[in-house]
Amino acid sequence: MRAKCADPCKWYIYASHVPALGTEDFVVKTIYDIHTNCSHAWRNKNMTSNWVADKFEESVRSNMNMPVRQLLQSIDEQYSCEITRNKGYKALAMAKAAIKGSASQQYIDVGRYAAELQKTHPDTTIDIKYSPRADPESNPRFMRFYCCLGPMKKGFREGCRPLIALDGCHTKGAYPGQLLIAIGADPNNGWWPLAWAVVEKEAREQWLWFLSLLIGDLEIPATSSEYTFISDQQKGLDSALLELLPEAGHRYCVQHMYRNFKKKHPGEVLKEKFWSIAAASTVEFYEAALEELRAYDQQAHAWVKRAAPPHHWCKAFFPLHVKSDMLVNNLSETFNSHILNAREMPVIGMVEWIREFVMERISNRVCWMRKCSGPVGPAIRALIEEREKFSRKWKPISNGKGGYQVRGPKGEQFAVYLRDRTCTCRLWQISGLPCCHAISAILKIGRNPNDYADQCYSRDLFFQIYENVLYPISGKSLWPQSDIPILDPPLACVQPGRPKKARRKGSSENRSGVHVGTNNVQKLKKHVIMHCRRCGQAGHNAATCKSVPENNGGEGCSQPAPAPKHARKSKGTNNGSSTTHGANSQEPDFAHVEVQGYSSSCVNSQPHGAEEQTTSHNDTGSHAERNAQAASSSTKKQQIRKTKTPVRRVRPVNDTDQSTTAANKQSLHSKRKLSEIDKIRINTNYEYLGKEPPFKIGRWAGTSRSSRSRSGRSD
Repeated sequence: MRAKCADPCKWYIYASHVPALGTEDFVVKTIYDIHTNCSHAWRNKNMTSNWVADKFEESVRSNMNMPVRQLLQSIDEQYSCEITRNKGYKALAMAKAAIKGSASQQYIDVGRYAAELQKTHPDTTIDIKYSPRADPESNPRFMRFYCCLGPMKKGFREGCRPLIALDGCHTKGAYPGQLLIAIGADPNNGWWPLAWAVVEKEAREQWLWFLSLLIGDLEIPATSSEYTFISDQQKGLDSALLELLPEAGHRYCVQHMYRNFKKKHPGEVLKEKFWSIAAASTVEFYEAALEELRAYDQQAHAWVKRAAPPHHWCKAFFPLHVKSDMLVNNLSETFNSHILNAREMPVIGMVEWIREFVMERISNRVCWMRKCSGPVGPAIRALIEEREKFSRKWKPISNGKGGYQVRGPKGEQFAVYLRDRTCTCRLWQISGLPCCHAISAILKIGRNPNDYADQCYSRDLFFQIYENVLYPISGKSLWPQSDIPILDPPLACVQPGRPKKARRKGSSENRSGVHVGTNNVQKLKKHVIMHCRRCGQAGHNAATCKSVPENNGGEGCSQPAPAPKHARKSKGTNNGSSTTHGANSQEPDFAHVEVQGYSSSCVNSQPHGAEEQTTSHNDTGSHAERNAQAASSSTKKQQIRKTKTPVRRVRPVNDTDQSTTAANKQSLHSKRKLSEIDKIRINTNYEYLGKEPPFKIGRWAGTSRSSRSRSGRSD
């Protein structure tokens, strides 16, 4: 191997491989290690993307989300060289492909991976669906992959409540699709994954296939009403559940319902009333909250009545044996947020990442729960403590046999029976946790409210569920052979909706409460409650106000409505009037002229040449007299400006009001004659508007408009 520096530098090195040494190293035979008249070369054509991917494969393995700028910086620090960003992106993609395996190769190995899972996890259900061969020489194509591990199935049967959350999310990568999941609830209100499936898209057919396998794994009878499912109104899920389990309960996520409600009925007041309907724990409370919404907004009330039946989303209609009052689908949403990075991987890499994550999480949660004390978990204890704060407002009266009459704010009253663990508000029976009314009675006898939680929330049951752990598996080289044929990658399928890495948050969700301002400074968001300026109520503005304004003596709204565009005057018309003058009209309309600083009530209608009817100055007066008169009028105008009052705008006059306008002119004219000061005011206003003053008085006497304009410019 020979290497030399660019001319005219004489740096030179020669090295060769010596087989006698028994190594792969090169031995330097000749070197001239002095650089002259040269600079450092930052680009090296031998540093290819294949070479970079091989050298930095372990670095990428430790950080699968390594950005390209970090790779370029590492190359600069270690090798004092530079590569282009495109080469860096290509090297990262090649390193990740070497680590994860190519997407097409993983579809070939999916059968062996399923066999390895079934070998290491007893009672595991794996179902792989593929399309038939298009011709004898081609391979069948991959379609779907269902996985329900035996330990997850057993843990759900042993202690989880009969509540299953269903959801679907997009998968990214070379062959995008959908990931369907089924999640259970553990005794600490945490999520316990049951099954997951990779499908080509989210539709009724795919949900039927997924739910039929899940129902078979959990051994749910077709006529059973024991289980309740909660979802986000997924595409095709409603009809699939109704076909497979017609008697099972099905809850809708209220948060997703409110987003649809808010599109047509925004506002904090309506939001509070909508959620109060969903949180009503009795039929009486539900009807009262619905009536309150109807009295406030009949259109919003009509929307709620047209929505899904209340047994899908109102606590008052939830079955009591489920022991859960969940209104939102946070179980599956939380799981989806944890597997966000896995959804970018090929099929085996994604499913294996989820399995490893669940395996580690089970171990961590057991260690975490052992550090806690008490009969229930930390999340349940926090819920009871929150209800305990409200229990201070309620006063219990005992009957001596375990019954309590609890009275509280606004004269409300409930009956609590500690032996039966019931309250007439029904929240204790629905959720399995004592309500604030029951807690007030429990504290009266000096007991711990945590001891009155249902057995499904016990800490011992938590450990019993989490005894079902997942097991490690061997590498790809040790996977057993499978009867499943070699599969080709799936065909491209257009996904419903817009795939994104991050879930799109609704306008009603809290987005961390901060935003980045200038200079990367985080600022707290200001939460301002909107108030309507028409009715004064909160939650909406005047544009969306549905209240009818009162008629204030026929005066209308205090703020005048803008005139329509077709009623605007042309350039040659008077301001504030819709009456136009013909070419031969000689009478200006003073009654509707509004000039800044002067009221139109002091202006009378006078024709041109009205100076003949009044005393006017002599046109041949001296220049000194005209200056004195101008100064006197200027002083009077200043005094008038100091005492002027705001002028109300005059609405445009239409054709039907011309007779009324003429009568007003005549009445104004009949009151008094125009004085000299009035004429000076009118001339000043006309001059301000750029029009010919009608009266020849003062400095306007004996001069034409053109001459005054020239004299004004010369001054």
